[in-house]
Parts: sequence; structure tokens; C-alpha cells
Amino acid sequence: MNLSFPIRFLLAVSCLFAALAAQAQFRVLPLTQTPPNPVRANIQSARVQAVTLPFYEDFSTYHGQPDPNLWINGGTVVNNTYDDLPPSKGFATFDGLRFNGLPYVNNPNVTSGPTDTLTSQTINLGGLTPASNVLMSFWWSAQSFGETPDRNDSLVLQFKDRAGAWITRWLDTARARRDFRDTVLQVNDARFLHEAFQFRFVAYGRPSGMFDAWNLDYVILDRNPAYNPRSLRDVAVTRQPRSILRRYSSMPLEQFLVSPTTEMGNVDSTVVYNQEGNFNFFAYSYAVSNAAGQQLFRFDPPERPQINQRTRQAIAAAVPNTLPVSGSAPVTLRTQFRITTDPVTVIPGVDLSRNDTIGRTTVLSDYYAYDDGTAEYGVGIRQRQGSVAVRYVLNKPDTLTAVQLLLVHAGDRDLSGQTFVVNVWKKLDGRRESV
Repeated sequence: MNLSFPIRFLLAVSCLFAALAAQAQFRVLPLTQTPPNPVRANIQSARVQAVTLPFYEDFSTYHGQPDPNLWINGGTVVNNTYDDLPPSKGFATFDGLRFNGLPYVNNPNVTSGPTDTLTSQTINLGGLTPASNVLMSFWWSAQSFGETPDRNDSLVLQFKDRAGAWITRWLDTARARRDFRDTVLQVNDARFLHEAFQFRFVAYGRPSGMFDAWNLDYVILDRNPAYNPRSLRDVAVTRQPRSILRRYSSMPLEQFLVSPTTEMGNVDSTVVYNQEGNFNFFAYSYAVSNAAGQQLFRFDPPERPQINQRTRQAIAAAVPNTLPVSGSAPVTLRTQFRITTDPVTVIPGVDLSRNDTIGRTTVLSDYYAYDDGTAEYGVGIRQRQGSVAVRYVLNKPDTLTAVQLLLVHAGDRDLSGQTFVVNVWKKLDGRRESV
């Protein structure tokens, strides 16, 4: 739920949902439409030359659209917020929304059908034989912060043969696999070893919203690899860092400057994953910079942590309680974790350090926000004339000038003509109300 408020007050939204049952206060609903957002972009490549091996994609260099040099997108979104257990930062999410945020089918009674697809650009496998030992590997999960696929839903991998026909080579139905799993396939059929080879992933589920979500990561196609795709020597950052602020993702600069020591968070953190089937060592650093790139703070732990095989490990940095921030112009703070490991060429021509850095931006301007700007699901109220309150505490008296709300599409209900009331309280403690 994406909620942003210019000044920290107590706000409630009273919604009149005539048909919502009162059995519980809140109801979490998958979105059936998302607002215009550059995250859901669909820029296609005019690539005319086939990709050569190795084909490698960890979805860490593009956000929103997949890399058009490698992919033809059919609705997937590259992100790092729809799941918190990926093997590296960035993954492609499949659901029932097109790239523009609209559903494939507006009829909620359609329970299953093809939804998102992700198709590789043409890959030159000409001159290879079944003895060339071409392998394809990928990581996938069948659940995210969205809705879990149903039993009859599936994720399908297809190869294009010499005649241009799509042949299914792998299929898995949802079994609520919260964690990512890896799969390795041989591409040793002569039908697929040609100059215009392609592969594609096709998701099947409810085509009317963010239902039946699948995630994809670490897609590799290579010939006779000298490495084990199931034990790639790669240590990567995964989870988005927390806000550098203690309570908010953004807040007014003048409110922050009243009490920066209480508004700054104590610790920032992220998660590192070691994909290799052996333990490893890594070093890491943490830095805070402004929009001009000037470094305001840096933290370097004195020792290199050890991380076990196939293990997730949190890393943290103590955040200073003050930063050299002043003036009245908006301030952008950029936080960044960077890990380093011993430089080793694992896949020739591929720089695996591309997934070693992750960061977050915090804005000190003229508004408050708790959210990170992305909507993973909607929240409804199971009560007639129900209310939702969001509390903000001022550091000094201020003036409320605007309220910004994202009213998301969730479920099959037509909300046209329905009303809601916005109330702003100065105080609300159960006994006294000051509207």
C-alpha cells in the first residue's frame, strides 16, 4: 500500500464498502490493476544479431523492464520488492498483469490461462551437437508477497526448434515453494541446436490481476561449462536495505532538523547469499552520500565475515545519529552496501560482481511517508463505515497542506460513485478527539 502524507498528523480514511463482511477488520487483496509507474515498462530491443554463449542473466542491472539485449518481454517486471528470499538482488516476476499494469482479462470469473511470458532473444547454437554439452540453469519460486499460485497453475519453459515450433521442456505446478529452487536442463536435442534458437518462460494462472505470482532469477545457458551451475561461486546482496530513518522512508527536512538524533535509525542492514556449495569469505562496506555523490559517512568492518554454503546471512552497519545536513533545500540521502570477494573468473566474459552492490534513497523534503513507493497488495476493510488511521508525530507545529493517497484496484468490485471521508485529527487517544 503506497501512502504518502505531507505533514505528520493522525489521518483516517472512512470507506463505505457495502458488501464487505465484518468478520475481520482488514482484508488483504491482490491488485487487479496498478497505477502508471516506470517500473512496469515494456521497451523492446531492435536487436538483429543473435546472442552468443554464454547467456547469463541475474536481473541485477535493469529495473522494471528486463534487459532488451537479452529478452523480449511479455509482461514480467524486474524488481527487488515482490519477494525477500531471492538468491541475488533483482528477479523477474510473472503475474496476471500486463506490462502497463492492466489485467490480461477483466473478467474475474476466468480462473486460469496464460499470463506473463519472458522470451529470450535469438541465440546462436549453430554448429553445436548433442556432445557439446549445452546446459541451461535457472532459479525460481512459486510464491512472493503477492498471491500464491493455485494447484492447477504452472510455470512452463519451452524451446524453439528448427521448424519454429515451441516445445515444452520443463513444467512445474505450484507447491507453495517460498524459497527459490534451482533447476538444470540439458539442451542436447539436435532440434534445438540451430542458429535461431530461443527459449521462453510462460506462466499460467488467473489473468485478472496480481494473482498466482512466480519469480525467476539466475538464468544461464552455456556450452560445456567448467563450473557447476548448481554451485556457482557467487556471493550476492539480496534484500533492500532499510530506511536510514528510524520511522519513515521520507520526512520534511525542517522537521528532521529539529531532532535529527531521534529521527535517525540506529542500524541499517541487508542480506547476503552464498550460492556456492562451499563456505566463503567476503568483506563489505556501508556509505551514506548526498545527491551530488559527496560521501557523508562510511563504515568498514575490521574483519571479513565467513558465510556457509547455500546460506543467507544478514550484515549490518551502525548508522550515525547526526549527518552534515542543513539548509532549507530538499536533501537526498543515498545509502549503499557493497560486498567484495576474491576476484575469480567463474563464467568467461561475465562479471559476477554486478550483484555486489545494493542501496536505497531517502528524501528529506516537505512530506512524510512510511512506504517505499511500490504497491505489492491492497488492504480492504471488512466493516461498514470502517476507518483506518495512520499516525504521524510532529517535532514542531506545522501546517497540513495536502494528502496523497493511492486507491488501488483490488478484487472485482466496481467502486465507481462510492464515497470516502478523509478526517484529520490533531489528537486521538480514545477519550479525546480534536478534528
